[in-house]
Amino acid sequence: MSTNVTTIGNLAGVPELKFSKDGNAWTRARVLVTDSEKDRETGEWRDTATTGYDVVVFGATAEALVEAAAENGNIRVRFSGPQKIKDVQARNGGSTRVYDVRADWICPDFGQNLAIRKPQRAAQG
Repeated sequence: MSTNVTTIGNLAGVPELKFSKDGNAWTRARVLVTDSEKDRETGEWRDTATTGYDVVVFGATAEALVEAAAENGNIRVRFSGPQKIKDVQARNGGSTRVYDVRADWICPDFGQNLAIRKPQRAAQG
């Protein structure tokens, strides 16, 4: 069973574009989401925990995400999709929690300065 998640965070780096055996593009992007809360005494917002999500994206969306990240760096993105949470063995012997999301959609947050180009379409004959 999985839960759907919709959130916003920053790419942790430029994801690598990969291709399945049948030639379909895909990528796994690491997205860091930092929660914030309002301090009851001061009324100011402060960052709390950061959660890393491994977000899998397919097709033209994967290609556009990799291109936008390559051109703009660690961009801020919004994404949504089913989330699976796994506890895995860490290298230090303890356990760690992994958050995997198969994105139904992902898009840049337009509250930042981005260079985005419209993809070129193949000429129709």
